[in-house]
Parts: sequence; structure tokens; C-alpha cells
Amino acid sequence: EEIRILSNLETEKEKLLQIILMGQVELKEKLSLPRLRQLNQRISIRYHLQPLGKEEVPRYIHHRLTVAGSSGDIHFTPGALREIYNYSRGIPRLINLASDRALLGGYAEQSREIQRQTVMKGLKSLEGEEAPRPGGIFKRRLALGLVGLLVFVLGGLFAMFFLDSDLIPLRKDRSSPASPSAEAKSTQEKGQGNSFYTIQIGSYKTEAEALEVAERVKSTGYPLFLARAGAADGGSSHRLYLGRFAQKTEAEEVERTFKRVEGFSQVQVVLTSTQLSKKAAP
Repeated sequence: EEIRILSNLETEKEKLLQIILMGQVELKEKLSLPRLRQLNQRISIRYHLQPLGKEEVPRYIHHRLTVAGSSGDIHFTPGALREIYNYSRGIPRLINLASDRALLGGYAEQSREIQRQTVMKGLKSLEGEEAPRPGGIFKRRLALGLVGLLVFVLGGLFAMFFLDSDLIPLRKDRSSPASPSAEAKSTQEKGQGNSFYTIQIGSYKTEAEALEVAERVKSTGYPLFLARAGAADGGSSHRLYLGRFAQKTEAEEVERTFKRVEGFSQVQVVLTSTQLSKKAAP
């Protein structure tokens, strides 16, 4: 009902809002319900995304890896790609799920090359068997690549550890220390050691773009940080972060506020490593 009312906002010349609805096949069924008839009648353009072809799956995975910041050093073998396609039949959601488990398996094996067997083990874990677990000594660079790449398949609001970048404070940190009551909360909600939760506002091609956005959000009073990360084309991207939060719930509350503001729908809560938090300390 709220969407229907919003769709009525217009001037004498034009509509004030362009509304785009996206979902799985169940969305079409829901829109067909009698109580949503008026909303359904207002939809002017409809498009159903068909499953990807076998030759498109490798390009799709490569694109998602690139978006996640891959420099091209994570490689899926032809056999691995074939297994992912056979499982997913080209459905992006299932491709993401299979790729997620395969990357976890690659981390467990400490390998940047994802083999067919790694994919098969991951798919078995989806059937209820035990998922692959990391073994041996934690490899810093390997973890950086794999954890970063998991962002594109895991999605949502989860804490991502940043392990190898320069986080530069743009303003003095004015966050207050965590209260005793906050410290008593579950350790799952806390940053470990000297690490802290922060909010990734966005990733930008140039530092100037990042600084322009920083000007828009600096009035919130939260500390701002800028980090440079490698890009797939050999260049670099500039990521803007806001706030230092001892508790994940605090960060998520601010995150929800930002997501209601136009242009900030993609913000997400992340967790810095102890090393990074030391670099970021003012």
C-alpha cells in the first residue's frame, strides 16, 4: 500500500519517483494477489531474467570477482566451472551459492586455484554434510583474496575483515568509549582486540570522488576514513568508511539510517582487523 501511494507522487509534468521492484519468481505470484491488484496495474515494464547459458557462467563469475576487488589471481578451472553450471543450471543465486562454498574450500586448502573436486566438496556441504574447514597456519595474503571475494556471494550485512590496506583518518575520532553495559554483551557482537566495526559508505574510482561524498556525510559527526584497495585493472579504488563502533548493533543502527537516504542504499557494516585499527587510530 505504501508503494502504491508513493507511485502517485507527481507534478503536472512528470512522476516524482521511479520505482523498481526486484525479486525471485515468487514476486510475480505475490503481485498477482487480489489485494495487490492496483499496484500490479501500475507496473509499466516487466522483465524476467532467464538462466545464464553455459558459456556465460565463467564470465558472470569473473565479473563478480572483479567487482569484489579481485586482481585476477583467483582461478576457477574448466572442470570447476562445469560443476558449478551443472549444479546451478545458470541461475545466478545458485551460482553464487556454489561459488561461495568453492571459495571456502579454496581457503581451507590454501589454494588460489579452485579445482573441480573443491567445488564438489562444497556442493556436498550444501546437502547437509560438514562444510570444509580451514586448516594449517592462516596465510595472510591468501585470506585477503578469499575473504574479499566472499563478499560477492555472501552478500548481506556481515562483518568483513580487512587485512592489508591503508586506512587514513579524514577527521579526528570523536566516538566515545563503549559503556560498561555494552562491554557485557555477547562477544559475537564485539570487535576482537583493538579492532572495531565501521560502515563502508562506498568504493570510488578516484580519491576526489570519495572526498566529495565525505563532504556530504561529515556533518554526522562520525570519524571518516579513506582506504585504497587494488582493482582488477591494475589501478586502485578508494573506499570511504564512517564511524568506529565497539558493538555491531551500534553500527547497524547507523547503517539503517543511511540506507533510508538516497544514494546510500549499498552501505554495509564491516569489521577491521587489529592491525588496521592501529593504523586508523588518530
